Amino acid sequence: MPFCGHLLGMLKWQFGYFQMLRYFGVLEKVAVSLNVINGDVEVFGLCRWVRDVLTLATTDALYGPQSPLIADHSLIDLGFEDKLTLLMLNFLPTIIAPKAYLGRIRIKSAFTSFYANNHELTSSKLIQARLACSQKCGFTPDGDIVNSEISILFLPTTNSVPTSFWQLSYILSSPTLLEQIRAEVESIVTRQPSKEDGKEEAVMDITRFQTQCPLLLSTLHETLRLVDAATSVRAIIKPTTLFSPAPIRNHSNIALYRIIFLREANAF
Repeated sequence: MPFCGHLLGMLKWQFGYFQMLRYFGVLEKVAVSLNVINGDVEVFGLCRWVRDVLTLATTDALYGPQSPLIADHSLIDLGFEDKLTLLMLNFLPTIIAPKAYLGRIRIKSAFTSFYANNHELTSSKLIQARLACSQKCGFTPDGDIVNSEISILFLPTTNSVPTSFWQLSYILSSPTLLEQIRAEVESIVTRQPSKEDGKEEAVMDITRFQTQCPLLLSTLHETLRLVDAATSVRAIIKPTTLFSPAPIRNHSNIALYRIIFLREANAF
């Protein structure tokens, strides 16, 4: 448990969501992808585009310019996310989850090279602090640290990518809502000539999202309510009655599929 204690202490920054994004520069990296969009017609899958932009922006912000995913975009496409549970079993992984198993090997190999070449020196403070914390507890970059790197990649993208896709899809499907949100966002944008070439550039003050863009934030909350597929597991410590006359006995476990409650008309 000492490692967990060190890690939790390291992560206890009390950052709000947007403050965290600003701190790591994720939105700055996303802006770079948006800036290359021009008037040319291009057809692409929205889900894949959102996934690639957010994944590359997040890993670039965390791991720096030498991020393995920046060097090799194919690492985004390994497709092991939906097989993580099977990999955790560590039972015949090459048979029950061969693609995920091979994908995990590629990720481990990429990050073994990342640490072997000391690329963490150009990474974020979070990655550097995690490495120092792990080494303090006896872990090595070519062993336990690399083995857990998938979790570091998985956590910041597993929710943000699908949520961003669905939020954008819902907004674009409603022309009226789209115009209202555009007006909100415009209120936190300052337009000025670029110092480099004199062209107009738009600078967005993301610290004003929560105060000036209530409709945009409400669409995020509503998207989470509609698409959240998480399951909460609870242990019963005393006999309990929920919605039916049949009590739930103590020392039992229940799994609550949250989307059922989040879509309950009586609650919303």
